[in-house]
Amino acid sequence: MKPSVEETVQQYVTAWNNSGLDVFKAEFAKCLAPEVKYTDPNYDIQGIDAIAGLAQGSEEKHPGRVFRLVTQPEHHHNVVRYTWGVTLPDGPVEGQDILEFNEAGLITRIITFV
Repeated sequence: MKPSVEETVQQYVTAWNNSGLDVFKAEFAKCLAPEVKYTDPNYDIQGIDAIAGLAQGSEEKHPGRVFRLVTQPEHHHNVVRYTWGVTLPDGPVEGQDILEFNEAGLITRIITFV
């Protein structure tokens, strides 16, 4: 059974709270399509391995950081948006994501504003 949009978004956000490249890959594989594209102000990458590497670098730079949903996802058709927050040693940061999904309910595109 296909997970709900809310469940998929929660899986994606909490996947960032892991540690270790293999764990990141496994957790992202639960919600991301293999060909997923990720874009933020600093990165334009593609694939689960690349996103797992980005998450690993983030975890190494900010050990103990915790990502969470700030707003509930709003969605229509195959698009969702929400606000997320992360607790960093220097203080909290918020951003927004826009995600696109395929018919299987996996995320195919991530656009992050931070």
